[in-house]
Amino acid sequence: METIESFNTWKGLFYLTTGLFLLYWFIKIIQFISQKFQRKNLLNKRWLHFLHVVLSVFKPIALMLLVLDFIAINYVVHGLFLVIIGALGYMPIRNYISGLLFHMNPLIAKGSMITIDNYKGEIKQMLPQGMVISTESGQSFFKYVAIDKSGFSITSKDTGNYRHTIYLNTDVTKAKLLDFLFTNPILNFKEPPTVRETELPSVLKLQYTLEEGGNDEDFLAFLAEHNITTTLTFNKES
Repeated sequence: METIESFNTWKGLFYLTTGLFLLYWFIKIIQFISQKFQRKNLLNKRWLHFLHVVLSVFKPIALMLLVLDFIAINYVVHGLFLVIIGALGYMPIRNYISGLLFHMNPLIAKGSMITIDNYKGEIKQMLPQGMVISTESGQSFFKYVAIDKSGFSITSKDTGNYRHTIYLNTDVTKAKLLDFLFTNPILNFKEPPTVRETELPSVLKLQYTLEEGGNDEDFLAFLAEHNITTTLTFNKES
């Protein structure tokens, strides 16, 4: 108890901040060394992406620890102060959290081509509150919440192939669907298809990437041969 009470002081907050700061830069140095001596193979690419995800998750966790320790110093005053800050900064905080999910997506990276509504361009920067995209009319800034709301599609900078999302109306189970998808040669299994359940038991969400030269119509015809109907949007009344 005495240890906890001594930790929940301004001095304890300073030690916690220093420790988290040093740990952050330790991970950054590992990331820098990995990039400096990187080899162009799948294992190293996954390792760099893992470090990127660790850093993306580390920041909010570290901030949460600092906030909790800050509140513990004086529950009433500091708690009320943070409630006011949270109310005023609700949208930026929500946007930042959406951004963390975008940063964790291996397909979304600097140099990838992205389509948002009627805008199509190259991702130039991924900032805490949004991304900068270079389009034919110039550079535009899009907030993460707005991108998530309107929807988007990505062209991987490594493969040049799009990641597609469709909804399947079928009684086939998720496991069986994945089994027969792996028999289709036009699917790109370096970026394997993912199947997720929706609110409706007969509707599944499928995300997939085609091999270079693969045709969407051929893949949809393949699904139709297995008595699976497809839609681009999810309708709860299906």
